[in-house]
Amino acid sequence: MTLPRSIPIALMCMLQHASATGCRAVLPLIALALGASPAAAGALVATQALAPAVLSLPIGKLVARRGTRFGAGIGTALGGLAFLVMAALASAWHAALPFVVAAAVGLGFALTLVSVQRELGHCVDEGEARAYDHFSLFVAISGSAGPLLAGFCLSAFGAKGAAIGLAMLVAASITTMRWCGARWSPVPAQPGPQDRAQAPAASSSLNRPARVLLRAEVVISLLWNATAMLAILRSHDAGWSAAQGAAVLSVLGAGVAAARIAGPWITHRASDVALIRLSMAAAGLGVASFVVPLPWLAVCALQFVVGVGLGVSLRPVLSELHRRCDAEGYTGVLAIRQLLLNLCAVAGPAAMGLLVGAPWSGAVFAVLGAMAVLSAWAMEV
Repeated sequence: MTLPRSIPIALMCMLQHASATGCRAVLPLIALALGASPAAAGALVATQALAPAVLSLPIGKLVARRGTRFGAGIGTALGGLAFLVMAALASAWHAALPFVVAAAVGLGFALTLVSVQRELGHCVDEGEARAYDHFSLFVAISGSAGPLLAGFCLSAFGAKGAAIGLAMLVAASITTMRWCGARWSPVPAQPGPQDRAQAPAASSSLNRPARVLLRAEVVISLLWNATAMLAILRSHDAGWSAAQGAAVLSVLGAGVAAARIAGPWITHRASDVALIRLSMAAAGLGVASFVVPLPWLAVCALQFVVGVGLGVSLRPVLSELHRRCDAEGYTGVLAIRQLLLNLCAVAGPAAMGLLVGAPWSGAVFAVLGAMAVLSAWAMEV
């Protein structure tokens, strides 16, 4: 029996996503253990998201011109090389090293992700209706497994062991592709000058429902990234081990995965707008849960609930945007959406790194949580 072409491609992305999320968890933990400030740790996490935010348009053009196999290959090599450099220099840790590793991992995974998403579009065109379902589920699982594996490697074997473990995930992604016999689409033919002149320009006009939906997703994404950063900083302040700190992120990812698995059951019982409101309220709960120190098990339980709430938002947002935007403008709206999400991944950790430690930070977290809940209640599409 031949596997659908989308499965090995989604598996490859899952393994590389696990390495990227694992890196996002352990790099700030290593920096904090070596005496870095919370602001520096937040800047480190933001650095990993900075390259996708700044270079999203050039990355898309590169993959469109050179093909998905080229983009995924360069992205895989860049991520693997970054982890090998981290392992080689772990004993001579320099202040600039984690920022270089974070930037390389972020850029490498961005190349792979764009290539995989473009390839999955070809799979759908070929009749694989569930290609995006496979991708969404696999990525949700890796978002939980990556931090857990990296955190345990860091606790048991130190920074060098964690880097080797993450490099092995990248190597496993290459092996998976070869073992499954995945096929990449050929490099597309480049349009001539006349074709480019006649091609219609992509519209990105935002009507009112699209603006409301994008604002809601910005709130969700910003607070989601802030919650993940707060979990790392709180684990350091509380004296938890690297494995315990990473496990909090893993539990958050497990909640997201559980919501994706239960997606068909959930969506038959609530409207898309109601699910988006639920995600906004869950994002507010995530930040508000760090107002006062809580035991590790209580934090894990809360983060799982938050993850479930966050995990139900992806399909409803895309569905509502598709329904409320004209066909010509949908592609432009998706491009704006991706840029906003990348900027949230930069701003959330950086802001939390600056806030943590201030005497009024608890009040800020409470206000942010309350504002998200009130915004969810008042949202009208």
